[in-house]
Amino acid sequence: MSMYSLVYKNKKFVAGVIGLVSLSFLVWLLWVGGVGDIANIGQNCVAKVDGSCITLRDYRRELLRYGDLLQNKDMEQLLREQVLESLIVQELLYAKAKKLGFLASNQEVIDLIKSDPSFQENGIFSISKYKESLARLGLEPAEYEEYIRKILTIQKLLNLIGNAVYLTPKEEEVNLLSQSFEIGGRIYIINPEDVPVSVSEKEILDFYTQNRENFKREPTKVVRLWIEKDKQKAEEIYRALRNRQEVPNFKEFKLPQQEGEFPTELKGELNRLSPTEPISLVKTGEGYAIVFLFKEEIGGYKSLEEVKAEIEKTLKEKKAQEQVKSLAEKVKEELTQGKDVPYRFFEFSKTPALQLLSVMKLGERDIFEILLSKEKVFGPYPLLRGYGVLVVQERSKKEIDQRQRAEFIKDLLSLKKDATINYYIESLRKGAKVKINRELIGG
Repeated sequence: MSMYSLVYKNKKFVAGVIGLVSLSFLVWLLWVGGVGDIANIGQNCVAKVDGSCITLRDYRRELLRYGDLLQNKDMEQLLREQVLESLIVQELLYAKAKKLGFLASNQEVIDLIKSDPSFQENGIFSISKYKESLARLGLEPAEYEEYIRKILTIQKLLNLIGNAVYLTPKEEEVNLLSQSFEIGGRIYIINPEDVPVSVSEKEILDFYTQNRENFKREPTKVVRLWIEKDKQKAEEIYRALRNRQEVPNFKEFKLPQQEGEFPTELKGELNRLSPTEPISLVKTGEGYAIVFLFKEEIGGYKSLEEVKAEIEKTLKEKKAQEQVKSLAEKVKEELTQGKDVPYRFFEFSKTPALQLLSVMKLGERDIFEILLSKEKVFGPYPLLRGYGVLVVQERSKKEIDQRQRAEFIKDLLSLKKDATINYYIESLRKGAKVKINRELIGG
């Protein structure tokens, strides 16, 4: 049961592969802009997957599909990571499909291309339109055909896995049961914060001693920067700093933490600065830059006093996490005895039993017990954080007609197919040798 309630990181990729076999998205790139760049990118590998190369060209092409979303700084890095992961998964599936003998034939590739409306005139495939469309994108027919072969080959493998999936009578029974019952009651929530814990001075000291490497202080430099177009003004700032005067209107950088924000053309000056010679005046494209080493901190280890509060918090959280289930067991016992308990709860009524799966991690046996038992208190069951104790106050059964039953079973089978495909992808990913060129993709 829990398999069906998971969120799978590759699901969008799987859906995309099934529906992607068309030139439509490539033609759309013409309107995005920057398409010419795609054709000029070399064969540098952004990643190697079991020896196979994912080129910078492939990576840039996939990124272009997200268009304006990449302008959103909050989403850009996430999108870049998702695109790269999808390409890695695609390469793994392609290699596996070829190994199993699912390589798409020339005829299959031709048939698909001829059926694409992007290459048709009056409903008939046009070789001239085909070549012209690809040429505008800087693509050779052989290159595009190989891409289509790859996607078709992957699709064959995914279809094989999906078509092999079925529902057992037990799975149907459990899921139909949870769909046909409605329940009302309360779920009491017991979080680690509810567990009273304390930490001794000895425990804090022992943790500090055993994990001292985690409390290293990296050497840091605080650098101030002034940019002036006027040479005379720049020299005035330089002299004032030499005379130990305060000069306003600077930008301050803590290095190496903010090294990416510091102007690239001035990074060479950082190596020349020292406590005895902390100021540099250099000409730049914008005028003149004054770089000032304001403060330098030597690396070493943080003292116990500096990290004591952090250690105490860590130890308390660890203890609470270890003891929260025991507390939840005690809460269940008190509720079974009819006692009031001082813990948060939320109340619900006439709720489909299946919705409990979105809140608590339940197995098949748990569902049967909750719906068919005469007991009222159940659990504790794992929540996203902590545990939940369920108190059932009412149960009611509703009839499901044949149409609803068929639709529900169809949806359930589709969900199981997705889950199976994603488990398969996950197993391939875990066993793969993947080397990512972070320097090439910038991150």
